[in-house]
Amino acid sequence: MFKYMRQYATKFRDLVTFICVDDKCKVDFGEPGLAMSTGVWGEKSIVPTTSVLSAFNHDLGSKGSLIPSVCLEVNLRENQDGSFYRGKVHVTYKDSVFEPSTPWRHSVEIKDILQEKPTMPVLMIFSDGGPDHRITYHLVQLALIVLFKKLGIDTLIAGRTAPGNSWANPDEWIMSILNLAIQNISLMREELTSAMEQVLRSANSMNSMNDILIKSTKYPNLKEAWMESVKPLKTVLGERTSKLKLKEVPFTVHNAAQEVDINEFERQVLTCVDGNLELGKYTQQNVKSKLDYHEFLRTHCRERHYWFQIKECDNLTCCVAKMSDTEFPWLPDPMVSNDPAHYKPFDDVINTETTEVDGPSSQTQTAKAVAEEIQLIIMSQKMSDAYILNLSFTISRESEIKTCSPECEENCDALEGVVNVRLQIRL
Repeated sequence: MFKYMRQYATKFRDLVTFICVDDKCKVDFGEPGLAMSTGVWGEKSIVPTTSVLSAFNHDLGSKGSLIPSVCLEVNLRENQDGSFYRGKVHVTYKDSVFEPSTPWRHSVEIKDILQEKPTMPVLMIFSDGGPDHRITYHLVQLALIVLFKKLGIDTLIAGRTAPGNSWANPDEWIMSILNLAIQNISLMREELTSAMEQVLRSANSMNSMNDILIKSTKYPNLKEAWMESVKPLKTVLGERTSKLKLKEVPFTVHNAAQEVDINEFERQVLTCVDGNLELGKYTQQNVKSKLDYHEFLRTHCRERHYWFQIKECDNLTCCVAKMSDTEFPWLPDPMVSNDPAHYKPFDDVINTETTEVDGPSSQTQTAKAVAEEIQLIIMSQKMSDAYILNLSFTISRESEIKTCSPECEENCDALEGVVNVRLQIRL
């Protein structure tokens, strides 16, 4: 799948922006006077002989942390086999309490990064498919649709790795470089006023970050005070990160998106997609009756298990004029070739109608499929044993099966190959 995305990007390389996105694990910081190690163990450090390099262990527990969001803007090569591990790296440090990673926040920050230079007609996004990037969620799809509309591009393709294969995301490889900025350092936030510190002292549960968020509704000044306390930590990490390079291209550090911008971006879903949507309610149950949204999905989108695509239509009352005269096809699904061990080449399936029937997730029999085959559990007269029957035919509610014991199947030719009995099943 990633190979197809690389080939698609290479085919239209002069018209495509290809980005890989991911969040690095949190960077803990300590309370005032209790500097805490970031948890990234590096090489030996230069320390004065009169000092001791020491800090609290990151396992001690922390009320807060910073989350680095990394976006790799890939420098596309002429050949799809060329390295995708090159380009411009953008890093954003966010407070995990009041600046959590959400699909709306990611979309706003991606928009701000891309609008720093001329926008390309096609945007391709590759991620590891975490909760805030899982393209099967309506929340993520709506955030991508609004991003598509705000950028005014012709095509947006969002793909993700298969479960357990996040290593395939080139953005994941950036983390080893980012560790250089985080290692050999201990962090602690600045002290607040005594009144605010007293409020924070009561947040001592295992989920102290959530406790702080709840307390901010009762104490309106807590959020602003907390963000000011954390700001110097972002500055320190930002300065260290800006000294890093990927293939001699310096990293760029960005400020986290502001809440007012995120809320305004989310409200665009009412004008861009469906005015009947309820802000903050995007589950299947909430959106199943939103006709305009489902009509947009039908006419502009193609949904798959591992990618989500949006294309502009020719109706100027619905979409803006196209940026390019090039007709961009749908990214095709991998289709098995005559050799079952290989998929068809990209050039053989591009511009053809494909399905995900040959996708990895369609090849594995799930537990649900196995469970559907088990239609009856027959209890013996002793009520201590049960027998599970796998039937190769469908039994209606009116049908009735009578059997004396499982052993009778051995002497009944009519049941051979039709009813399979599994013994020694305990309920």
